[in-house]
Amino acid sequence: MSTVTLLNNDATQGSTAGVYGGLYLYQGNTPQTIVPGASPVQFTCWNSANGAVSQYNNIVPSKINNNLILNTPGNYQLNWSLSFYTNLNTIHLEVYAFANGSALKNTGAKQMNSTSNQIVNMSGGGPINVNSSNTVIDLRGFHDNVSSANITITNATLNVTRIG
Repeated sequence: MSTVTLLNNDATQGSTAGVYGGLYLYQGNTPQTIVPGASPVQFTCWNSANGAVSQYNNIVPSKINNNLILNTPGNYQLNWSLSFYTNLNTIHLEVYAFANGSALKNTGAKQMNSTSNQIVNMSGGGPINVNSSNTVIDLRGFHDNVSSANITITNATLNVTRIG
């Protein structure tokens, strides 16, 4: 039989639980321009009227800075999802979570639209290891089209949960 302890109204098991949080966006409508050949661009969709901070504990989510700050080293499960459309036909959007400016390669995904204004859904994530406090997590993307793309993210989530 397993014992679950309630600590600060969170169901915890051992010392690893109780660290979680995220950002979400519902019905976003502000385009963000991503130029071709650029380094991955941080998505700024959460800093809008429809962006919000989800429930959190022991992290610092910021819709203004479009990121999460993890203050507790350890192993985390990171998940993200987004729906977007663009003004261009046939664009491959590639998205990764970043930690302190470095891509977390196991968290990425690539998706293509066929026509402009087509809503495309994509998601990614995976386990990540955080070695230091004040680790900044954000979501960034780039594309392969030769023209600048106006990416409009309509719905999005970025979540982390400490798992060890």
